[in-house]
Amino acid sequence: MSLASPPRASPSAAYSPAVAIILVNYRDAHDTIECLDSLLALDYPTFEVFVIDNDSRDESLQAIAHWCDRPRRVASWKNLVGVYSHTRDGKCKPVAYRFVEPCTAGLPAPPSECKVSLVASNTNSGFAGGCNVGIRSAGQRFDYFWLLNTDTVVDHKALRALVDRATVNSKIGMVGATIWYYNQPETAQALGGASVSAQGLVFKNIGDRERFPAGLPDITDVEAKLGLVLGASILVSNAYFKNVGPIQEDYFLYFEEYDWALRARGAWSLGWARGAMVYHKGGGSSTRTSLHTFAMALRYRNLVRFTARFLPERLPEVRRQLWHHFARYLAQGRWRGIWVVGGALRHFSALAASARPGDVPTSTPLDAHGNPRPVAIEVGL
Repeated sequence: MSLASPPRASPSAAYSPAVAIILVNYRDAHDTIECLDSLLALDYPTFEVFVIDNDSRDESLQAIAHWCDRPRRVASWKNLVGVYSHTRDGKCKPVAYRFVEPCTAGLPAPPSECKVSLVASNTNSGFAGGCNVGIRSAGQRFDYFWLLNTDTVVDHKALRALVDRATVNSKIGMVGATIWYYNQPETAQALGGASVSAQGLVFKNIGDRERFPAGLPDITDVEAKLGLVLGASILVSNAYFKNVGPIQEDYFLYFEEYDWALRARGAWSLGWARGAMVYHKGGGSSTRTSLHTFAMALRYRNLVRFTARFLPERLPEVRRQLWHHFARYLAQGRWRGIWVVGGALRHFSALAASARPGDVPTSTPLDAHGNPRPVAIEVGL
């Protein structure tokens, strides 16, 4: 059996919900192509891939199109157990693709042989905005949207496992994967996402840095702890998107998945697909030196925005936390940290005031003032 052509479900098999896979690329064609190479070998019959380029201005889409014309495996890509690829056996057919513009009403279906749409966005609206562009461009033809970081590769059965878990219960709106570190493939980054505790503003990925030699834990045990789905891999239903609304874009990057889950608290539940294996390089384009300061600043500023939106009574606590970090950076002579935290403190009131309330489904528990009931979400820096 060719690894590049894993077995697929027959057309006569039970109905398989249609899935749009959304990849948001920003100046990272190399990782995006490796991710795409693994996606094209998925053991799932009804999916399309939408690559949203966030105004990279570096010919990213042209590089991806060139690879589709002449697919090839690159030496730096790892061979990971369970990860098949279009190029793995060296006999690679060209990949049919199309160039399209973003479309809020949903793009028309492509020719049957075309599974890849390259979408050029003329603005860089961050991960959240790029995902919203992808979902709206994919449109109502799809039952689910798989939001996937471009610095990942996936097991060939991952999408099937995600959909199987999502369809168990119609109240499951988002499903997380079992995410492993790409460079340490026996070490987990997260089982679905992160847990939350009763106090503080710190979160913890479930299973982070664990190896699980005796096997992964039970699904019910993990889902009982699941407070949010990790943004590296989120399968979200079309019904959830319609009910809860799009991802909040003013974060640009970081905190958007926490916001999205919290807005649906009480109306929808979160799931974990135990068998959906995703390998994540971690950070991707946001960890490059040139972008590190920007990413660090977003983490601090978005902490203020998130707290103002959902837990305004804790803003004084967050301010104290920022002063503590500022003093620590000052004592260590870490000038980047001093500049970043200083900026968050200088603009603290403006950031809190600018936090727009998220759309909340009517079935979400509200307090006497019509606001979502306060829930303790742990968010760490």
